[in-house]
Amino acid sequence: MILAILRAQLLSLRGFGMRRSAASLLGLIPTLLFFLFWAGFAFGACLILSELTDLKQLAPALGAGLFGVFLYWQIAPVITASMGASLDLQKLIVYPIPLDKLFAIEVMLRFLTVGEMLVILAGAFAGILRNPVFGGAAALVRLVPATLLFVLFNLLVAAGIRSMIERLFRRKRVREVGMLVFVLLCAAPGTLIALKVPKSLLIAYLPLQNFWPWAATARWWLAQSPLEAAGVTALWIVIAYRFGRKQFYQSLREDPFAGKAAVKKRPGSMEWLEPVYRLPSRFFRDPFAVMIEKEIRALTRCAGFRLAFIMGFTFGLLIFIPNLLRPHEGVSAIQQHFLAWVSLYSLMLVGFYTFLNAFGFDRSAVQFYFAAPVSFRSVMAAKNVAAVFFQMLEVLLITIVFSLFPIPFNPMGIAEAFAVTAVACLYAFAIGNLTSVRFPVPMDPDKMSRGGVSSRGKIALITLLFPVAFLPIGLAYWGKSSKPNLVCSG
Repeated sequence: MILAILRAQLLSLRGFGMRRSAASLLGLIPTLLFFLFWAGFAFGACLILSELTDLKQLAPALGAGLFGVFLYWQIAPVITASMGASLDLQKLIVYPIPLDKLFAIEVMLRFLTVGEMLVILAGAFAGILRNPVFGGAAALVRLVPATLLFVLFNLLVAAGIRSMIERLFRRKRVREVGMLVFVLLCAAPGTLIALKVPKSLLIAYLPLQNFWPWAATARWWLAQSPLEAAGVTALWIVIAYRFGRKQFYQSLREDPFAGKAAVKKRPGSMEWLEPVYRLPSRFFRDPFAVMIEKEIRALTRCAGFRLAFIMGFTFGLLIFIPNLLRPHEGVSAIQQHFLAWVSLYSLMLVGFYTFLNAFGFDRSAVQFYFAAPVSFRSVMAAKNVAAVFFQMLEVLLITIVFSLFPIPFNPMGIAEAFAVTAVACLYAFAIGNLTSVRFPVPMDPDKMSRGGVSSRGKIALITLLFPVAFLPIGLAYWGKSSKPNLVCSG
């Protein structure tokens, strides 16, 4: 039953990424490049672990590496705003299927989230196996069960975190506040390193003690108290199972249509947004103005878009600001064009919901566009105008948030950020208007994911086309940086 439901769930998500066509094959190219990139890291881990024979160096290094794998496995899906495939409980809850089997399928689907970590684990596994002191054929007896249990632990935790995030983020305001707190926690390590906090002080607070699951797995790999390490790992798997199962069951018990029912609005609760919604009517005439207003209203009510939009002016800044805090000899390229870089990063996050997959939230309602007495060109133009509105608002918020930090910057950088973003939007139109029509990906406005498996091929194709489309922008910056100094001295 599990295999049948799992296969049916994957087929229900089938879209661009699973069709046999020239476009889908082209979309596999960036996916292969992505995994080749991580394969390089895996090869490096294999070389390092195969040569280290000093236990005092190898044990903490392996424990820290496995801790990094755990963090990436749990955090990467949230940072990229792509939570991966999941069970559609609205379709399955009506069938007499045991709940434990549904949870088992949910755990299996976590394999589709961060497969690159399996590549890293394979490289580390091969490195320990080739190690002259801790490896050899006899090491397979402890390496195989330790690795499988560590993978199972990550899958269970990932299933629980996904269910918890989706359940919490269904509630208004909770998802925004929760995302801000999560972003600050993710950015804290980079900020501490940029502020030159002593490494010895940082390492002392890292969870690398023997009772943590990654440290226990490292000791099991290195044959250091294997029975004790196996017991610690088993205990953590029980904890992860109870956590994941509890979060999944709580999501299962919630009414899937809660939040979709009509809710009586309190007087004045959202009236302050009405001028923003009505802004298109000041510049355009109906029906074009009302179509833009419809897009603005619809996107602001979609959980996935709101998550990506908030990450654009929060996480996008925080991943670059630590670099600005580090001392540089002279002015670095990031300091010169900081706002423009962050604005382009935000376009990559938000663009999937606006430019590149404009009809994702419309789903089957797209049929109405062909029945309404409005040209399809006007529909597409309204979506493009709404996309530009949100992207320019993103740049404005990035500028406001950045001004709160005590970092000097050139005021001309603000004009540069708006100009570069406007040019990038033109290229996004060129790609997105085609991909939105030719390769649409249906999305649920109440969920945080980008469409699961069906969106992977499209995202891969966009990843391949974006560097080519933004090549003129890159050439302009390259020409500016390589321009000879024509100012004569004296």
